[in-house]
Amino acid sequence: MLVIWAIDAIREPGTLLEHSAAVLDEWASRLPLQVEPVFILTPSQLDLALTPDGRLPMGVESRHRAAAERALAQVVDQHSANRSHLRRSLLPPVVLMEHRTRTRAAVEALENHARSRGAMLVALPTHGRRGVARFLLGSFAETLLLQARVPTLAIGPGVETVPSLERMA
Repeated sequence: MLVIWAIDAIREPGTLLEHSAAVLDEWASRLPLQVEPVFILTPSQLDLALTPDGRLPMGVESRHRAAAERALAQVVDQHSANRSHLRRSLLPPVVLMEHRTRTRAAVEALENHARSRGAMLVALPTHGRRGVARFLLGSFAETLLLQARVPTLAIGPGVETVPSLERMA
């Protein structure tokens, strides 16, 4: 069972990634999971302007892709180091380049990747913001939950793992 672990390797606070790693580690202890960490790199994350034809400037993509791949590998190593079940289930990290700047475009890129890989689920950390903060900052997780056709698990700061599956009955 393939789970896509959507990670923002540049801006995601460590506590959110640590929490999502703990949840995935718990799942991997109970289920035969393969977890593929995925980072969607967009021009807005890099504070880059696109050329008039909507492309990244020449040479920028390869340079930033390599940096994003290093950042993603480092984040995955850091947050899976003490999680043996997650560590065993990890696939090589993947960086997707999305040239469009809208959140919906990044969601589409992630969804297309998940569907092409046959993923059963996309899991991602979420801040759990409310009110003005959510309105001003938007929400990748919310857009994914509302518009994607792939099952999605948003792991917020308040999500707890269940000590025993029998408790769920």
